[in-house]
Amino acid sequence: MSFPRATTEPRPMERLEGQLLAIRYRHANGWCIGQATLNAQSTQVVGHVLSTIPLRKPQVFYGYWVTHPQYGRQFQVQATRTPEPFTPSGIVRYLATIHCPHLGPKTARKLVDALGSETLLVLREHPDQVAALPRISAQRARQWQQFFTNQHDQEAIVVWLLQWDIDPTVARRLFDHHGAKALDYVQTNPYALTQNTWGIGFHVADRMALSLGWEPLSPERLEAVWRFGLQTALTQGDCYQTTAQLQHQAETLLTDQDAETVRTALTAGADRFAQLPDLWVDHDQWRLIWVDRLERRLAHAIHTHHRASATDVPIDWSWLEAQTHVHYDAAQQEALLGTLHHPFSIITGGPGTGKTTILHGLLTWLTQRADVPATAIALAAPTARAAQRMTAVTHHPAQTMHRLLEWSAIDHGFTRHADRPLAVTWLIVDEVSMVDLPLADALWQAIGPNTQVLWIGDEHQLPSVGPGSILKDVIASGQVPVFRLHRNFRSTSGISVAAHHLLAGRVIQANDEVAITRYAKGVEKASVQAALLNQVQSAHADGIPWDAMQILTPIHRGLLGTEALNPPLRDLMNPQPDSAPSFTAQGGQTFRSGDRVMQTRNAYAKNVVNGDLGFVQAIRPDPEDGDDAAPKLWVQFPDHVVTFTTEDARHLQLAYAMTVHKSQGSEYPVVFFPLFYDAFVTLHRNLVYTAITRAKRRLYLFTEASAIWLALRRGDGAARQTTLTERLTESS
Repeated sequence: MSFPRATTEPRPMERLEGQLLAIRYRHANGWCIGQATLNAQSTQVVGHVLSTIPLRKPQVFYGYWVTHPQYGRQFQVQATRTPEPFTPSGIVRYLATIHCPHLGPKTARKLVDALGSETLLVLREHPDQVAALPRISAQRARQWQQFFTNQHDQEAIVVWLLQWDIDPTVARRLFDHHGAKALDYVQTNPYALTQNTWGIGFHVADRMALSLGWEPLSPERLEAVWRFGLQTALTQGDCYQTTAQLQHQAETLLTDQDAETVRTALTAGADRFAQLPDLWVDHDQWRLIWVDRLERRLAHAIHTHHRASATDVPIDWSWLEAQTHVHYDAAQQEALLGTLHHPFSIITGGPGTGKTTILHGLLTWLTQRADVPATAIALAAPTARAAQRMTAVTHHPAQTMHRLLEWSAIDHGFTRHADRPLAVTWLIVDEVSMVDLPLADALWQAIGPNTQVLWIGDEHQLPSVGPGSILKDVIASGQVPVFRLHRNFRSTSGISVAAHHLLAGRVIQANDEVAITRYAKGVEKASVQAALLNQVQSAHADGIPWDAMQILTPIHRGLLGTEALNPPLRDLMNPQPDSAPSFTAQGGQTFRSGDRVMQTRNAYAKNVVNGDLGFVQAIRPDPEDGDDAAPKLWVQFPDHVVTFTTEDARHLQLAYAMTVHKSQGSEYPVVFFPLFYDAFVTLHRNLVYTAITRAKRRLYLFTEASAIWLALRRGDGAARQTTLTERLTESS
């Protein structure tokens, strides 16, 4: 089933039976035009989902009729499912692949041999007949009856939500949680979908509610828009919003009412909002209560741990320098000693300032002179790529923070926590600027009282994608020893020089490692895109491997965004014949063997987190799924292979071009970076700084006149609305 585009009104969803005969046209984004027989009529069909449907196989099609100005009436397919089979052999295959509990191929054959073509009807309506068969208990028969009844009930909510263009996976999750009452749950209060983890925004829920006759100023609608303002703030990194901010956003959303009416209704409802169990307000700072709890708990954990004692051990500098072949300057010596003398400390600095040198020296001293076993030292980073790089430079195994904290798909949480802390003497975390509030809190809950903690990060990089500004807030509190490194030991590196010029407020200039192509303001972006692609191709012709190149951009949309750049970059870096197999995920994104891909949402059960990069290894069925199973996408991540169904793969995207935010924690030999006024909202110094410091050997910068100057003038952007610094100060 695909993830269709949003609409402003419910669609009259229809259910038709038939077969897809042929695909007439297939766009690079996965959109297809095909010919089908639906309800015995030859029909033109369109949609992303068509590429996932087997040809000339019976299907149930869900969708709606549209009229194209040139091609006439078409059926736009939103989702499909395989109908229940009628022949005994078909029923056996169906039962063996539908993932019904305790019903494998052998049992399926046994049932069909006994019940024949009526097997599915008997399973659903006559469990007593099933239980009468040898070696099948009444309890098992009732389990199967419930399963096949649920299949029918689930279809009802899938079809209803498809009218609102909601991904069918949401319907399945709702059904798993509410069972046969799922549709009643949604229709009783559509705004409930904006809560929990359903992933439905206010706009969609609001359209549902209004279509069902809800009052425009109902308490539920006002509460939902208030809560949505706080949820939206989290996606922008803020942990709280003021009353004025929430009112302003509500006025922009409730466009069916005039602003004054909305403002009056919200003001009247403020006291009621403050009593909602999931909201908290203090000094005009509104927040979701779980966010407030995390900030307070994290501050308490850091402050309590900081007050613990650490061993005051002197360092034999002559011995250490002989072992590491490094001469440590005064700032590096102070930082290295500080990490030994404090239970929690932070080292921060830009590229080339010696952070890795200090880490290598610390590990050498701990393992060879301080008698700390290597197994008692844990190294971690927020992403797999950052952990992999940490391992490469230290020769000490590092892992992602999620793996360190031992995520459990069964418990849906970390199994390392206050009652089962990490059994390590030292914990060193790199790339801390990427760590958001929930992950930082989970980490500190798992740190034992005798564990010495070191954070390493660059405070000038972009903050985390998730809520909070952890590294900056902890540094700003003044409650933790911070060792800042300023000296640039890579003064001969053009990229490092450019980065330090940015930090000093100077516009970067071209040099041996930084190539800059400047354009007049308002340049046609199609010509810029063509120039960028030509430069990529030219660099490859000069001997740079494709896998050494990464295109970074501030934006997703537009000709210089990830959506427009990835298809032509794939054609350059991974050309495939039209006959090559492809895989279309829900949402329409197509993949082919060899593609560079990125996970865009945490999938802990697969040991993959948001931002992890991989390569498509193969497109083929999983042998464990049976001979008739649909193909899966096999993706090689840094340390393991993961299989994706079309549903799982909706959170994968091509990664030949990626956003600067997603690149944090990674380094690439060669980076191409377009910086134009298209990204006006994100044009800040820390964005430019983060992008250029991802390059190790060569940076190609394409930029519009004065864009870098504007980024410098605007600095690092508005500070995120958090209270962690305040909480840490209160604890002192």
